[in-house]
Amino acid sequence: MKNQIGKLNERTMNIRKQRLLLEGIYIAAASVIVVLSVLAFLFQEHLLVIFPIIFLLAAAINILSAYRYLRRDRNHKRHLGPGIVFSVCGGVLIIVAVICVVMLIV
Repeated sequence: MKNQIGKLNERTMNIRKQRLLLEGIYIAAASVIVVLSVLAFLFQEHLLVIFPIIFLLAAAINILSAYRYLRRDRNHKRHLGPGIVFSVCGGVLIIVAVICVVMLIV
């Protein structure tokens, strides 16, 4: 009985550590996006390379959110919709980043 409680507590701690890590990644990526966006719009001519990076970071946030929704409660279908929406948005942002890179090269 005590062994099962120990495993449950260990699993709960692992889930909390994963959530804390994901929240830290969200905060760091969002902060970098804000700073890069301000720089990109202030110095448009010189920092055009930043735009694909901004879109890739936004795509990473969306894909992490999709992972979180799709991973949570696999038995419940209520998290499937938001997970798919975040996945599609992440894919669109990756496509936009690729288009930006192509436009910079041409």
